Amino acid sequence: LKSGIDILVGTPGRIKDHIQNSKLELSSVKHVVLDEVDHMLDMGFAEQVEEILGFAYKKGSDNNPQTLLFSATCPRWVYDVAKKYMKDEYEQIDLIGKKTQRTAMTVE
Repeated sequence: LKSGIDILVGTPGRIKDHIQNSKLELSSVKHVVLDEVDHMLDMGFAEQVEEILGFAYKKGSDNNPQTLLFSATCPRWVYDVAKKYMKDEYEQIDLIGKKTQRTAMTVE
């Protein structure tokens, strides 16, 4: 981390730990990708994720990182995070539509 990095992958708790110990600084982050966002809420990471994002984002700044949120389901928290941290013209892509569940027919 001291030499600089291009990509960081980590759990919310571990990333927060590095920030608090001044080993990680997020003001120059260009992209944020959160996968399984819905599960982060279920596992109690919502507050940690929002705290981490707060280090990388400046309210009203055009230099905020591009943000991508991936989730199999979209509870209210996912939408709230999207509105708070993504640009006003963000796109939501729903691959399931009104169906409650969609799985590949070729999986056994």
